[in-house]
Amino acid sequence: MYTHSNQLQVVLPSLKEAGITQRIALGHIYKIKFLNNDLLVICASGGTSLYDINNWQRLWDIDSPAKCGTISHDGTTLALGWGQKIYIWDLRQRQLLRQLQIQTDDDITITCIAISSQGQFLACGDNKGTVRFWNLASTTETPAIQLSYSEEELEVVSVAIASHGKFLAATFIDIGDLIVWEITSATQVKTMAGETDFPSNFVFSSPDGRLIVCGSNGLHIWDMVAGTESKFLDSWHNNAAISSDSRLLAADNQIWELASQRNIVTLPGHPNYIGSIAFSPNSEFLAASSYDRVNILEIPSGKTMTVLETQTNFLIKKVAFTSDGKFLAVVSRNQIQLWNILSGKNVETIVSDMEWVQVASNSDDYCFAFGSSLISDGNFNQICLWKNQSKTYIQIPRNSCPKIIAISPDLKLVAFINSEHHLNLWEIASKQVVKSFLGHTDYIQSVVFSSDGKFMVSGSDDGTVRLWDIASETEINILESRVNCISNVAFSNDGQFLSFSSCEQVHLWNMVSQDEVTILEGYDNSVESVAISPDSRFLAAGDRDGIVKLWDTKSATEIKVLAGHTDAVNDIAFSPDSKLIATGSEDGTVRLWQI
Repeated sequence: MYTHSNQLQVVLPSLKEAGITQRIALGHIYKIKFLNNDLLVICASGGTSLYDINNWQRLWDIDSPAKCGTISHDGTTLALGWGQKIYIWDLRQRQLLRQLQIQTDDDITITCIAISSQGQFLACGDNKGTVRFWNLASTTETPAIQLSYSEEELEVVSVAIASHGKFLAATFIDIGDLIVWEITSATQVKTMAGETDFPSNFVFSSPDGRLIVCGSNGLHIWDMVAGTESKFLDSWHNNAAISSDSRLLAADNQIWELASQRNIVTLPGHPNYIGSIAFSPNSEFLAASSYDRVNILEIPSGKTMTVLETQTNFLIKKVAFTSDGKFLAVVSRNQIQLWNILSGKNVETIVSDMEWVQVASNSDDYCFAFGSSLISDGNFNQICLWKNQSKTYIQIPRNSCPKIIAISPDLKLVAFINSEHHLNLWEIASKQVVKSFLGHTDYIQSVVFSSDGKFMVSGSDDGTVRLWDIASETEINILESRVNCISNVAFSNDGQFLSFSSCEQVHLWNMVSQDEVTILEGYDNSVESVAISPDSRFLAAGDRDGIVKLWDTKSATEIKVLAGHTDAVNDIAFSPDSKLIATGSEDGTVRLWQI
């Protein structure tokens, strides 16, 4: 029995310590599961949420950023991986059960997680080719076993646990090999040498934990109890699914009966590429998605019952049935649609994911710009502006770079770059270009408005930072630099400081003397965003790994680290009182932090 309280939010202790106050949007969706006929769990890079599909209300949030994760077959246990940590949640009680930490000094990132059908065992793979296994009944945080495959550091693509924790399987990037270990003895009991042109892209276990299924240059199935092996198909397949009773297997457009190894039907009338497939709970129907539509087919005839025209602008990534088989959730990169499969009607749509995010603020309020590659006209890109819980959509010319934008303090103008390295101002009200600024000779990496809206500063690959007068459309100052790639410019409200980034460094300039004050170091990846607080006391800079560091401008010392995003931080904004920071990331979320 699942209970819930409206708008309950559970936040990781580490995020609370860093000062997180709010997360806006879910981020990139990678996992969905129905807990029953009414409740849907959505796992995304920004966190995990539970929705009531009857009114599409978000009932509670688990603010636990993750790059990978999984849910047990019985829907009780959620495991999320982020960096070198795994967070295990009880979905019934909405509680963090425990945290697992990989103890190593190496630059290791967890890439995939598997959990057994009832949640007793857990395994993860990392970017260095190591697979780790835990018996969750044990109180120790140390992995019960640690397995490596080859001398090369090959990223683990997927892992699976079978036969109630007796066997562990893994696939690796760039090679077609699948390895199966017997866990207690830590010995390899099965190796499938695949072709490098068709590397294994998935491995999973059946709902009863008996079978291991792997896709590579063919579709392989191992019965780990009987010790038998079957190769159903010789060609490469994108994905596969097993019915809830472990009786049927679907591989792209074919359905097989596992016991007899008999091909029941080949699905007709579907495009070559099938993005996701799923059986209904009673195995009466199969949902198979292509780029923008889902075919609902009867089993075993293979007859198409209905076609859901999703009209999504992104490839469909995942489909999942409710436990009663009446509704189907369809996930694309930017949204989730809920369909009634009997009527063929779209019941609800929730947009929880964007291509990238930028943020801006003025003296009164926040304005968040959610970028999107949705095309409403062949000549335009669409951008969503979020303000006070409301959304406004604007269009910018198709030949522009929508990721390099800035919003004026009065929220009337949007700055963007065209393909000829020109800086243009787009007026939101008239939806027209009203001003153009010419001078840079190479790609413009960053643009920012002054606090009074009279000036703009732009940084370019031509090695210059240029100060522009907006009213006269003239260049009033050029700052030369020793580095060519200048990006993420920012200057203080009092006009004294200007900052910009180059690779893994942040530079702080004195605008009056034009002398470089200092270089702020300590980033492991390229710095993607820089901002100076309105009171000029703080400088914040975010990198490609999703880490934001807060600096004291006078002492050039690091104050704190804000770790919550799972992808590059593209933009940062301070609140007018310099007490809050808004960070926007390519993980599709905006986060608010207290300084």
